[in-house]
Amino acid sequence: MTMHRRFAVAFLAAAVVTIAALPVASQTASRPPRSDNAQPRADRTAGLLRHLDTDHDGFLSAAEIDAFVTTRFDRLDRDAKGYLTLDDFEARQHRALERATTDKRRAAIERSLPRVEAAYKTLNKSGDGRLTRDEYLAASHARFAAADTDHDGKLSLDELRAAKGRAF
Repeated sequence: MTMHRRFAVAFLAAAVVTIAALPVASQTASRPPRSDNAQPRADRTAGLLRHLDTDHDGFLSAAEIDAFVTTRFDRLDRDAKGYLTLDDFEARQHRALERATTDKRRAAIERSLPRVEAAYKTLNKSGDGRLTRDEYLAASHARFAAADTDHDGKLSLDELRAAKGRAF
């Protein structure tokens, strides 16, 4: 598996964990135990499109992706340092690991950690252990450009479902 493909898989995993965590963060009551029945990829991709498509036109624009990625960076940068360490980048997976209710879920999260670390190292172009907002956004712009196969400046559901679109 190429490094680019590994990065795409790792970023998709991180994005899915982030999207899954958003509704949980807004709830104050305790949540029911997590089901081991994973949603089919097509439904998750359609859900991602619905969630990020703020103008409800059925497509994701570069601006909608930038807004999501910037918000995600800010949530990961809990100390507002302006950069992410590996610990910041992996924090959601570690919290998910603590909350996991089944061995199957724990194992899946543990398997994702090396991919998340590899994604961090790929994103941190300077290699200084400080992933800046600019590095984070640059990677998002590159993934958007790769996924936008018809070059219309927006991502359709089909483009998101294609191999290069799964990076989001």
